[in-house]
Amino acid sequence: ARLSARFKVQKVIFLSTLEVYKLENMQEITEESPAEPRTLNGKTAYACEHIIEGFRSEEGLQSVYLRIGD
Repeated sequence: ARLSARFKVQKVIFLSTLEVYKLENMQEITEESPAEPRTLNGKTAYACEHIIEGFRSEEGLQSVYLRIGD
């Protein structure tokens, strides 16, 4: 947060992963699909999303998560 204020960063785009979802037997993934990461990559990406969300709510940082797949 201090660095974002120092460098006047107002928006963050975070490239996350579809691995935050439980992909077994899912036919369609939407923004409302529940996150249930099972891999280390999915768990760390989901944790990063929560850290960014903290900066968003506490510091007013605008953010977008793009959950991309293969």
